[in-house]
Amino acid sequence: PQHKMRICAFVVSARLRAVRSSGVGYNDASSSLPFKLFQPRCNSSRVSSSSSMRRRRSNTSRCTSSPTTNTKGAVLFLSFVPLSPSTSAAGVRTRDLLEGFIKAGYTDIHYVCAAKVDERENATLNKQLVEKGVHFYGSAIPNREEDFKSVLEECRKTNPIDVVVFDRFLAEEAYSFRVKEVCENALRVLDMQDCHALRRERARIVNGESGNNVIEKAINAKPEALDEDFAREISSIFRSDLTLVCSSAEMEMLHAVCGVPKEKLCLAPFFETIDKNSIIKPYADRKDTFVSIGTFNHAPNVDGLRYLKKEIWPLIRAKLPNAEFHAYGATCLPKYIDELNDEKNGFIVKGFCENICEALGTAKILLAPLRFGAGIKGKVIEAFKYGTPVITTPIGGEGIGVPGAFEKDYDRMDDIKTNWGGTFDCVTPEAFATAAVESFTNESLWTKQSKRGVELRNELFDKEKTLPPILDAIEFKRENLRTVRNEDFIGASFWHHSNRSTDFFSRWIELKETLSKKYEQ
Repeated sequence: PQHKMRICAFVVSARLRAVRSSGVGYNDASSSLPFKLFQPRCNSSRVSSSSSMRRRRSNTSRCTSSPTTNTKGAVLFLSFVPLSPSTSAAGVRTRDLLEGFIKAGYTDIHYVCAAKVDERENATLNKQLVEKGVHFYGSAIPNREEDFKSVLEECRKTNPIDVVVFDRFLAEEAYSFRVKEVCENALRVLDMQDCHALRRERARIVNGESGNNVIEKAINAKPEALDEDFAREISSIFRSDLTLVCSSAEMEMLHAVCGVPKEKLCLAPFFETIDKNSIIKPYADRKDTFVSIGTFNHAPNVDGLRYLKKEIWPLIRAKLPNAEFHAYGATCLPKYIDELNDEKNGFIVKGFCENICEALGTAKILLAPLRFGAGIKGKVIEAFKYGTPVITTPIGGEGIGVPGAFEKDYDRMDDIKTNWGGTFDCVTPEAFATAAVESFTNESLWTKQSKRGVELRNELFDKEKTLPPILDAIEFKRENLRTVRNEDFIGASFWHHSNRSTDFFSRWIELKETLSKKYEQ
């Protein structure tokens, strides 16, 4: 009953705010080309081996295959942004998920985004995927019906589209109604990446409050049914057949607090390749440097660096006057260098990281002073890969062996703290600096944390363990799609015309621009 009441609250909230909030995330500009196709460089052996698995479909306006067939067709990823594994952890995770579908035997993989994509740049950034046969498309604007349908027709020329993965809820809002119209029998999967509304709520707390308990307030933030951001995200979850949730903490929150049925959720963390023969540099061979890594295009990262420079680094330098801090990250604009770089005091902004192995594998400690954020932090897992201990906040450790406030093991926090790959409970500048200096100077402690970090990464994020449950869940839903949808009463209600503001808003944009061009002529 409590879950039903929560769901009703979200439905009412979504209806009240639908029209007002539906325009966010849409591109209202015209495009000279409907889409751009990048042909993959497939080797002949892969094409011949997969051709026997392919199904043919007539060139009709709708997908007509049975939703319960066992033959695997095409997978379509839809996003607003190009795939860029070299600049963000989210890009790495999506790349690994794409490779997981290839390994699972899906015959055609397509990545479609609304943004323009440079063919040469894409061929370099995603070389391995292109060589494995992944097709990339750009400029697929959601409010251009015929153009987007052309993309879908191109994607399903050889094989029917059986699975559609929406990269974040904004993509689901923009594309799902068109996908439902053209490929009704395709399984619709939402990949959250992280809970955007939770991240924004934590940011509001941090930006609106002061004092040493602001991080504690942020980590304990709970979504509210009347929150416009969360109403949109929750609506996207219910419209989808399956939702991939990156963090176990967020998965439990969605179920326990928001009433989302567990059968609509699937844990999908990171998918790491484990090399048990990798050599970790010992303490004695490490440089006397602290390090951080994270794109400057992500607000939590920039806020963390400002917090570090202003409140934490002076405390560290007072005890370690010769230590240096190096900040790496993509999209490091000159304004960030002007604001943050302070070589005199050892606070150095390096910008884009050309060699992650060198940067993280030779530094002594990774600092991640995140005051807000959501999901799993790729920088922490990457540091663990190289045996580099991490000093962070509860925000940074969440979901990486650290339970969220709604998980069962939350009361075992003291035991977890002593067996982590660093320190994750630093909620004040003083606590953060103390933990950083102690791990930096204590070889025995450093060695223990280094070893434990490697173990945690291997235990929690080995792709041989994390990918199969996701693919199994997708396959089960795909094979039983008719039954799944017939039993999903709440999901069906979100497709009622009164809740389809994103559909009607997109059609209005298209009509407005079409009429404008007509009158101009």
